[in-house]
Amino acid sequence: MNRVRSVSILYEYGIPGVKFHYENGQTRTLSDEQALKFVGLVENERLRSDIDFLDTSHVRKYVANHYFC
Repeated sequence: MNRVRSVSILYEYGIPGVKFHYENGQTRTLSDEQALKFVGLVENERLRSDIDFLDTSHVRKYVANHYFC
């Protein structure tokens, strides 16, 4: 399974641009709609109390691997 190694987010005019960087060296850029959904899911997952999600990069990788792969 090809998992996300890191996530880049760049905001342009208030709209996030999200790019996934995979372990095998490939990248994937989300559409504007997917990027907005991704950012919303990251914010929701950060509120969970059952897991320590204080590390933002960890939350982004978790969301990418669980909702977008």
